Amino acid sequence: MLGSRLALAGFLAGYSGLTRQAYELDLRQYASWCQHHRIHLFAARRADIECFARDLEAHGRARATITRRVISLLALNGLRVSEATSADIEALGLERGHRTLVVTRKGGKVVTIPLAPRTARALDLAIGERAEGPIFVAADGRRLDRHGAGRIVRRVARKAGIAKRVGPPHTAACICNCRA
Repeated sequence: MLGSRLALAGFLAGYSGLTRQAYELDLRQYASWCQHHRIHLFAARRADIECFARDLEAHGRARATITRRVISLLALNGLRVSEATSADIEALGLERGHRTLVVTRKGGKVVTIPLAPRTARALDLAIGERAEGPIFVAADGRRLDRHGAGRIVRRVARKAGIAKRVGPPHTAACICNCRA
């Protein structure tokens, strides 16, 4: 439990003001839900997060509130699309045995984000044998931009049979700790 609290505190340290308060409330409610359902905070599966969303819905929460809360969960291991697409390989590091990524947040604040092991593995796959440059590259070798990321999300959604138009929200890219 202490490790979970430290991870949550580390995540929240990257935010301030109302954004921090909103994420803190969202994460506190999710942690309580996980504890009630005997689910380890960082071992939740996609189905668990969907159950959490349905539970919020059953308790009369507005769709926008549910969406924000679920994005808060994804943000534990995610970045804004612009943060993800602007990240460089050189910004990856190791701190106290944990993989990290240094990013520049909205407003120019530079923060070090601890990466979940699953996220670190996904980044390693994206990087391959490259030692420098952007983490995410387009097919032509140039840095992937937010529009390219949106195209990828829409293509994957179509392949998954999702007919609704989707795209990465500006608040979090699709780097998450959920299992498909």
